[in-house]
Amino acid sequence: MKRKLLIGMVLVMVAILLSACGIPQADYDAVVAERDTAQANASSLQNELNDTKRDLTTKESALATAQSQIERLESDISSANSRASSANSRLEAANSELSAIDEVYPPRDFSSLGELQDWLLENDVSERSPAEFAEALYMKALAVQEAALNDGYIVSADIDYDAVEDTYTVACVTIINGDLWVWHPEGDEPINFSELADFQEVR
Repeated sequence: MKRKLLIGMVLVMVAILLSACGIPQADYDAVVAERDTAQANASSLQNELNDTKRDLTTKESALATAQSQIERLESDISSANSRASSANSRLEAANSELSAIDEVYPPRDFSSLGELQDWLLENDVSERSPAEFAEALYMKALAVQEAALNDGYIVSADIDYDAVEDTYTVACVTIINGDLWVWHPEGDEPINFSELADFQEVR
């Protein structure tokens, strides 16, 4: 009897407690459903955030790679520009050298006596110490020939030996308008040898 009474009291208390909560079952189920939905949304948002972070990491890595490639490209461009500048400098030097060569090559005859005289005034071989021997005098004639060639003119160095007089004659020779003009290596006074020897035009 006591046991039945005790069970009955428990049931009454449970009923009282349930009625005291005052929350309808339908509302409770709705709250639970809303909670589950919120948790699902939170999980979905977390997954989306993780995906976004991974995508951001991938893009940052790609950006770093692109920046590295840009830096290498800029370095290559700078190197290419440097090589191009060096090549342009060498080309300018070559063109300048070619222009200088074009001015004297191929060597030519003097166009007039005045041009020869002007050139002889600029040449300093005649102003050097007098030669004591034929060899030294001929070397002076060769020096005149070399200087003329460097300036684009044709001059010959001539040496003759007179066995009877046992003497040497050294002269520089050039052609002006078909006439032979000669002068002493230690002097700047050319004479028209063709006129003196009654030569015909040689060129």
